[in-house]
Amino acid sequence: MGYGYLYRAMSKAMQPPKTASNKTQVYIAINGQQSGPFTKTELTQLIKKGILTAQTWVWEAGMTDWVPAASLPHTNKLLLLNAPKPKPAKVEKAEKTSASKPAPQAEHPLRADLISALAELGYKGPAITKSVDELLASRSDITSSSALKILLQQHS
Repeated sequence: MGYGYLYRAMSKAMQPPKTASNKTQVYIAINGQQSGPFTKTELTQLIKKGILTAQTWVWEAGMTDWVPAASLPHTNKLLLLNAPKPKPAKVEKAEKTSASKPAPQAEHPLRADLISALAELGYKGPAITKSVDELLASRSDITSSSALKILLQQHS
């Protein structure tokens, strides 16, 4: 007994009963169980709730097998018109913010003293502050006298 036989048997077992209604009524498989029939309005509601997706198996009268909803022209159209709109990810926005502004870090204990000492000696501005920050980041255990000596050599 091959998979083809099993597929046909399962497909036949899941065939909904024929209806006397002339309206297009679609059956869908939810968690492996046949549900329906559903009208166009009901299908639209199921799409908006995320229950009916492009991959959901559907069947309607006249079909021999169940097919994914996206392969049935009128259900595919409903899917395209009514699929829930993805919400903008707030995580992305937060990531962009954190990428453009680094998270505040604890200030090195020598930073303020070094910047103040250099300012008294006439070395001021963003270039000095950047040099202090780079030095302290690369050598966090440096003493204030060693740091001041290195910084004065860099800017003389």
